Amino acid sequence: MSDSPILQGVVELRSHQADSLLPHEPEEEQERPEDRYNGKRDDERLQYKLDYYEAFQKHVNEFKKQGKNIIICGDVNTAHKEIDLARPKPNEKVSGFLPIEREWMDRFFADGYIDTLRMFTDAPELYTWWDMISRARDRNVGWRIDYFFISESLKDNIKNAFTLPDVMGSDHCPVGIEIEF
Repeated sequence: MSDSPILQGVVELRSHQADSLLPHEPEEEQERPEDRYNGKRDDERLQYKLDYYEAFQKHVNEFKKQGKNIIICGDVNTAHKEIDLARPKPNEKVSGFLPIEREWMDRFFADGYIDTLRMFTDAPELYTWWDMISRARDRNVGWRIDYFFISESLKDNIKNAFTLPDVMGSDHCPVGIEIEF
């Protein structure tokens, strides 16, 4: 585990086939989910989110330098491309779709990580989060902010990637991958 205080809640799962990293904040320190890493509250929170992104990327790159296969699953709170949210134009100045957040994702992919869902489809409307107050899920007006990322070394092992939008119980839906070793 990293000594970085900003990465305090990252859970690492290790096996002989891959290392998985799951962002997780300890229960006693949890804030409302919308305040945690999404940056919407204020500029200070946005900077915290960006600092977290950079620290996390540095952390997983250390695993990659050791020759590890990397699987990352979690709510990144950023839609990468216009295809990843229902209304991109009205949200261009909203945290979660800001150019600076999307640029980080570009740098992350340039470092050798892959968005598994986009390996299999460029279909629109594959959202993973919907605003509950406005009942946006009923109209499928959402954002794709939950991901499985892998290191390029696992590309041939991924057999499928998917979302499960019909699974209720949260404002997010599950995402998944099928992997063979």
